[in-house]
This record gives sequence, C-alpha cells and structure tokens, in this order.
Amino acid sequence: MGRRIGTTLGNVVEVKITDSRGDALKHSFTVDATTNKFYFVASANGSNSNNGSEAHPWLTMAHACSTATATGYVYVKRGTYNESFPIAS
Repeated sequence: MGRRIGTTLGNVVEVKITDSRGDALKHSFTVDATTNKFYFVASANGSNSNNGSEAHPWLTMAHACSTATATGYVYVKRGTYNESFPIAS
C-alpha cells in the first residue's frame, strides 16, 4: 500500500506518493483559485452516476478523466483504486 502526502501553500499544491518498496514520486502544481469547478472521487462512497460533487463523488479516476472539464480540478480522496486508464492531453 502506497502512502500519499499532500500539502498546500498558497495556491501551490505538493503531492508525494510512496509505494511499498519506498520508491517515491513528488509533484507540485499551481491551482488557479478562480476556477469554479471542483470534482471529487471517493472509493468508499462514490458512484459514477453521481455528479462528482464532494457530497456525491464519483467512484473511479477513469470516470473523472473522461468527465471532468479541462479547466476543472479533480480531488481524489483517500482510498484504494485499482484501475488503469489513459489520460488525454
């Protein structure tokens, strides 16, 4: 099981993912606070028939990739996600 650590400083988000072997991936990105579309994914209580809101999150990251707008942000909540999917550029 991997370990995720996310921190936010101003509008910069830093995410670090470490797998069970200790290999780590670290990524930082800037969030444009003027966006009005945030989406959520939750393995515990999500459904791909939901609207992607925090109260009604989607179930899979694959659904989020194919459904979220290009200017939106997808927040993946803590959980286990065993899936493979392409990410369009």
